[in-house]
Amino acid sequence: MLLAGCNSIFGLNDNAKLGDPTDGPILADGKLDTFKLRYLLADTVVLADSFNEPAALAAIGIADLTSVRVGALDGELIDAPYDPETGDVGIPIVNLTTAPWRVRYTLAGVDHQVQWQPVLADAKLVEPFLGHQDQPTPPADSGYNIQPTGAGAPPIGTFTGARVFTTGTYLDMRVGASPSTTTIPAPTTTFFRSLGAPQPGTGDAAVLVNYAAAGTCGARVNGYAQFVVPGLQAGTKVLVNPAWKTPVGVTQTFAFKNTGAVVSARLFGALGTRASGQAPLAVVEHGVTASTEVPGVVIDRPVTVGATTLAVPGPHMLLLSQCDLGTTTSTFISPNELAKFPPVTHGLLAERRIVDGASLVSSVVSVAKPNGTASEIDLRAPLAVDPITLTAVDATQTSLSGDTDGIALSSVALPFGLTFALEPNQGVNLQTDFDQFEVTVFRIAAGALTKKRVFVSAEVAIDGNRVNTTPVQVDLAGLSSGTYVLGIRTIKGTPNALRGDYEQLDPVYSASTVFTRTIVIP
Repeated sequence: MLLAGCNSIFGLNDNAKLGDPTDGPILADGKLDTFKLRYLLADTVVLADSFNEPAALAAIGIADLTSVRVGALDGELIDAPYDPETGDVGIPIVNLTTAPWRVRYTLAGVDHQVQWQPVLADAKLVEPFLGHQDQPTPPADSGYNIQPTGAGAPPIGTFTGARVFTTGTYLDMRVGASPSTTTIPAPTTTFFRSLGAPQPGTGDAAVLVNYAAAGTCGARVNGYAQFVVPGLQAGTKVLVNPAWKTPVGVTQTFAFKNTGAVVSARLFGALGTRASGQAPLAVVEHGVTASTEVPGVVIDRPVTVGATTLAVPGPHMLLLSQCDLGTTTSTFISPNELAKFPPVTHGLLAERRIVDGASLVSSVVSVAKPNGTASEIDLRAPLAVDPITLTAVDATQTSLSGDTDGIALSSVALPFGLTFALEPNQGVNLQTDFDQFEVTVFRIAAGALTKKRVFVSAEVAIDGNRVNTTPVQVDLAGLSSGTYVLGIRTIKGTPNALRGDYEQLDPVYSASTVFTRTIVIP
């Protein structure tokens, strides 16, 4: 329910708010206790030469939030008032914060539940948002006829794996050999949240890059052309003739904590019989992105090596270089016009098993903010390993790490507790090699995964057997009948998560993701 004019009760402003906790407690100063739930907005500003550059990161309220509820871990959830301007969430339950509790919110059709006991003064939940908040849908069958001019420009039809990347809307379009027929969306287009039309009025730029292989690097930018986007027209590829540029390349160095061979053994060891047996993707990528001040993993981004493409957790970026994992240097061209967009390095090892036509990609990744021309790749976030167990309220246990998929659950009316062991630590302190857990419930249908619910916990204490002593509460009630799977992610890079602060990030962000056996909900 949307409410207005409740500032005299809740101490919030007069704008519309979610929730209707009319019996909530009133503090002495007439206000509820609050915590923050906000977007971290990485937008752009227009430059004098019409190109845009990153704007300062802004923490803003989430206007498109559809519900916020709070409650005890084992209690009822009730609506909480939310201010979409400030991002303040009121806590309408007396003494709720004296023990671990939960907040559940719905955004873009996905339910998120955080299990925590934060220091309220520090409590900040965040959702990244890259680019303009207002992104109109592109006209049907629109795009660009990109015909680069000048010395060294490859003839149309001879580009090698070319891509077009736009700022402001952050589209990553694979256009292959012929950028003259760049359609939005291209056959393979990656975007942050929704497919938006690049906007001339906001200085959105498009960058066409071409790649060449060298040594252990399968793709390095060897030339580019950049232009301010023209307006799109339905049924038309708008002609643009940007100058082709081949400036002197830059060299990036990479240092690794855990080599590819070690990580591969870890990943296959963690998966056991759930491993596909196929060789994993193992690469280090470097590029530019909208912001390195948002969580390192913002999308499942298509990564291609040879004929294999897997959707791997990571940053949304313009790829400048992709090399074999373990490569220590790469030289490539970086577009001068993107110099103010922050560089980012993505190290990964990933493998896929296919169930009912859907790709379940387990991985170990690292997302690093480079220190000048040097990047450190830390692939030590621990993987969830056997035993992975769902425990019902009646103490009935269901293993999710056995030998078979399609495990039938008799009832999902009440929440489960999810426990799992973590692999032995990888050379760092036992209690500091991870900061939080994230468990995502996906539905499998028509050969695809659909994210339904996300459960987050910073209750990261583990026992001597490396098993999480506080189960992650997983609520499956209300999900329609069908096949589902859980993705368990361990994250290192949110150092203040236990205090409830998810805004503060380390320069190196690491995450390990493991998919369980599938379950069937009646």
